[in-house]
Amino acid sequence: MKLWRCIICGEIFEGDEPPEICPVCGAPSEEFELYTEEEPVFTSNTNEKIVVIGNNAAGISAVEAMRKRNTNAEIIVIDKDPNYAYYRPSLSDYISDNHDEEYFYLHKKEWYNENNINLKLGTAAIKIDSSNNQIILDNEEIVSYEKLIIANGSHNFVPQLPGINKKGVFSIKTLSDADKVKAYAKDCNKAAIIGGGLLGLEAAWELKKLGLDVTVIEVADRLLPKQLDEESSKILENGIKKTGINIHKSATADAILGEEEVTGIQLNNEMTIEADMVIVSIGVRANTKLAQEAGININKGIIVDEYMRTNIENIYGAGDVTEFDGINYYIWQQAIEQGEVAGANAVGDTLTYKNIIPNNVFNAMNMNIFSTGDLGSKKDLSYNSVNQQDIDKEIYKKLYFTGKKFTGGILMGDITKSSDMIKGVEEKSSLNQMVKEIIL
Repeated sequence: MKLWRCIICGEIFEGDEPPEICPVCGAPSEEFELYTEEEPVFTSNTNEKIVVIGNNAAGISAVEAMRKRNTNAEIIVIDKDPNYAYYRPSLSDYISDNHDEEYFYLHKKEWYNENNINLKLGTAAIKIDSSNNQIILDNEEIVSYEKLIIANGSHNFVPQLPGINKKGVFSIKTLSDADKVKAYAKDCNKAAIIGGGLLGLEAAWELKKLGLDVTVIEVADRLLPKQLDEESSKILENGIKKTGINIHKSATADAILGEEEVTGIQLNNEMTIEADMVIVSIGVRANTKLAQEAGININKGIIVDEYMRTNIENIYGAGDVTEFDGINYYIWQQAIEQGEVAGANAVGDTLTYKNIIPNNVFNAMNMNIFSTGDLGSKKDLSYNSVNQQDIDKEIYKKLYFTGKKFTGGILMGDITKSSDMIKGVEEKSSLNQMVKEIIL
């Protein structure tokens, strides 16, 4: 079986052909390359007991890294989600369609048995007793460990607005959440999305495809300010409006209206949006409570060093729950790379992590968009830019430079040069080189 690596997010898949669409980032099959897995130089045969809290991107990446280096260690994975690890970025697509079994779960059930992974799913870790190397679960079971990797991720931030707990208000984080949204949407006509980020827009598109009248409410004065510049953001907005989706910018929700069930949203500008269904998608927060109560240093996330070590010996962190060098992007690519470092080092290796350059793909609203790197956002730097636009073909390209070094760029319509952009950012390619490869 061949291995395929997504150039955009770095995720690896098995198959005779690559996936048509990457279930992580939405990149098309053209953005995959054949991949040859390298055997790790370091190996170990110790039979130590290692526990991983979290059965998703970072946790599974840690388990994979451990098993590549050590087949004897006892590995226990704990997660309150009862399902096998799945691609959470695919949950928006799942709203309007059934998931593809082949590309929805990270591994088949057999993989866990073949790799001798002891799964404790559907049960949550509620306390870490680091003095005695023990974890207490919500079923009162006590699990001991010699090494611990905390990869329990993040939770959606839901503001405590008046009426936020009414029937018909949802936030999508798990497969169970997506199932509930999918079922509820069948009896709805109008949906409102609080939050116009990537996930919010993807949810809006899936509900639109189900035939609902959809409105997006965004607090910023433009869409995707972190992923796009002002000009490309306007192009995106116009494209969304062509689908019939309504957009309200510079607006916040003050209250959810209705008796027991939602009937609308009251905005801060005194406007009322009718809706019999509301999706809240305004960002995530690291699940730090468990670590903090155990005496682990946290800021916005668990503070880890380049080896993914916390301040407590033999405890590592990885993924959404962590913060390295003051940064957490809360994206899949970061979780995978941190998980690999944490897992490898937990069995004795000495890998190091460095912050990634985030890549963004938006494949919805009948549009394809890619962006990467620094798009002129740092106030202490002076930027040059080169752009090209073909209105008839709905193609837009823009490259940003500091001096003559490429820092980041945007592609809209034709995103086939995504990999060249990623390489250009990594290598700090020259203005002449990038213009030749992307624009000409």
